[in-house]
Amino acid sequence: MCDLNGFLDDPMAATLQVFNNWQILLWGCVSILSVMLFNVNGLILTQNVSATFRAIWDAMRTIIITACCYLLPAPGGGTLDTFVLKNALVQFTGFGILV
Repeated sequence: MCDLNGFLDDPMAATLQVFNNWQILLWGCVSILSVMLFNVNGLILTQNVSATFRAIWDAMRTIIITACCYLLPAPGGGTLDTFVLKNALVQFTGFGILV
C-alpha cells in the first residue's frame, strides 16, 4: 500500500485502472449484476416464502462458496484454496456460531 498524503486509496487512479482494463470493468459489472440478482431473489423469497427461509438461503450461499473454493481447480493447477484441517475447523466453528 502506498501513503498518498495521509490517504491509502487514490480514487482517480482506481477509476483510470477500471476504465483502462476491460477485464476489471467486466468483472466489476459481473459482481454488480450478481449482487443485484441475489438481492432480487432474496426479496422474492421473503415475499413468497418467509424471512426465515431467506436467512437459511443466505447461510447456504456461504457454504456453497466455501465448498467451491475447495473443489474448483485453479488456473495454474491445484485448487482455489488449500484445505487445512485445523483452519477448516476454526472456520466451520465460527460459521456455526454465526448461523
